[in-house]
Amino acid sequence: MKITSPSFRNNEFIDSHFAFADCGGQNNSPELSWSGAPRGTKSFVLICDDPDAPKPMPWVHWIVYNIPGDIFQLHQAESFEAVDALEGANSWGHTQYEGPCPPAGSGPHRYFFKLYALDVDKLHVDEPDKETIEDAMEDHILGKAEIIARYEIK
Repeated sequence: MKITSPSFRNNEFIDSHFAFADCGGQNNSPELSWSGAPRGTKSFVLICDDPDAPKPMPWVHWIVYNIPGDIFQLHQAESFEAVDALEGANSWGHTQYEGPCPPAGSGPHRYFFKLYALDVDKLHVDEPDKETIEDAMEDHILGKAEIIARYEIK
C-alpha cells in the first residue's frame, strides 16, 4: 500500500498554507491519495502526528477513521461528512485537522501521515482519541502506509 500527496513529497517541507492558523497558516488539510490496499480492506484510518513535539509525545494533529474501503483520496480541506468518515480528537481535544506549529527555534519537525487498511467496516469507539482508535483497530490492520511532511518555524 502506498500513500502520496500533491501537497508535499515524502520527507520534504510542507507549505505554510497547511500550517496551524497561529503559525501563519490557513489550517487546510493536505490532499492525500492512496493505492494498493490489501485484499479484504473494508475501511481506512488516517492518523497524523508529530513525534518531535515537546511532551506529550507524539502530538496528534489529525485523526480520520471509518473512511470507507472504496475511498482512495481525501481532497484538500475535505468535509468528512462527504466521504462518510469521522474525525477523532487531536491533542488540542478538537475533532478537526490542525496543522504544523512547532515551537520557534526547535528545528524541523516531522509530521507522519499514517494510513491503515482495516478488515472491518467501522470502528465503534466511545472516545475517538488516538489511543482508543489504535486499540480498536489493533487486530484488524491489513496494511499500513505513511508519508512524512516536515515543517519549521525559525
